[in-house]
Amino acid sequence: MSSEKPDTKNLAIGPEDEPVFRSPWEARVFSIAVHLSRRGLFTWEDFRQRLIAECNGPNASEDYYQNWLRALEGLLDDKGTLIAEEIDREIAELRANAPAPQQHSHDPGEPLRTIPANVESKRS
Repeated sequence: MSSEKPDTKNLAIGPEDEPVFRSPWEARVFSIAVHLSRRGLFTWEDFRQRLIAECNGPNASEDYYQNWLRALEGLLDDKGTLIAEEIDREIAELRANAPAPQQHSHDPGEPLRTIPANVESKRS
């Protein structure tokens, strides 16, 4: 298991000192990467280096979290945890049978703000 903790001090910060994600999937992919690193599937440094490579690569997206997702998928593929063909098959299945739209408790056009687990509530 990796004892290395992800560095979260450089996250985008919103008006209430909360990390801001433009949509729920960005928060999910962020939390999945942090969780898998903490569980020891890869070191945070391995992920960080893979993300840097994605962001600077010829196929880099202007969307930071698209690069984040590709870095995570690639790292998991390299480790044999996920196989690229499985990802492609799942994407094709989702496109063929799109799930019903989800109801959101926030305006989908507004950024999603989350409170990290290690931050005490200011409402105490």
